[in-house]
Amino acid sequence: MLAAINYELRSGAPWARTVLFTGGVTIPSIALPVEPLGAQHRENLHLLDARLRKEFQYASHRIAVGLDVFNLLNINTVTSNNVRSGPTYNRTLTPAGNTATLPFIPGRDVMITLNYSF
Repeated sequence: MLAAINYELRSGAPWARTVLFTGGVTIPSIALPVEPLGAQHRENLHLLDARLRKEFQYASHRIAVGLDVFNLLNINTVTSNNVRSGPTYNRTLTPAGNTATLPFIPGRDVMITLNYSF
């Protein structure tokens, strides 16, 4: 029987508010920071994963059954937000249909595995 727990703590990422300036001739629009990087920080990330695995042997055959649970605490910490000043400043915005860049930690995932070797 194998049992394992993995705890991961990541410090919150630093960020700074930006403003979009427009109206220039050479550069018609530019987004510039208006506070130093690190003036604000996102929340710390606390992830807990667990694994259970049991192996059975019968003659020269081996069967292993496993269970992995990712994000065991089911946290939903925000990992990105809109940093540009305006009506959506500091809001969590999800790019339309793009699940690869979710602005928060996805929910609890469970994976069941079955291995057979001979």
